[in-house]
Amino acid sequence: MSLLTGKVFDETCDWLTPSHTKTAKGCRLRYYVSHRLIRSAGKKDAGGWRLPGPELESTVAKLIAGYLNNPEVAARRSDYSGRNQTSGNILTIPPEPQ
Repeated sequence: MSLLTGKVFDETCDWLTPSHTKTAKGCRLRYYVSHRLIRSAGKKDAGGWRLPGPELESTVAKLIAGYLNNPEVAARRSDYSGRNQTSGNILTIPPEPQ
């Protein structure tokens, strides 16, 4: 399963597509590669990114956890959960403090 499909892009705004290869011993290695490296039509650009999947996913998970564990963010999350109100089909979320 590729957790970051459609969520990560390279420096040219080309999305990173999950891909894999197998070693001679049959081990599957997962990567995220710039889409321009794998598309079948048009000129291929050898300058695209090839990033190891597990390392990229682990790094993104650590960054998200660090952000969510930030005391200011945690306070806003708890504030939202206590103050969100629904009005018909519209969810009203209080503005973020400045």
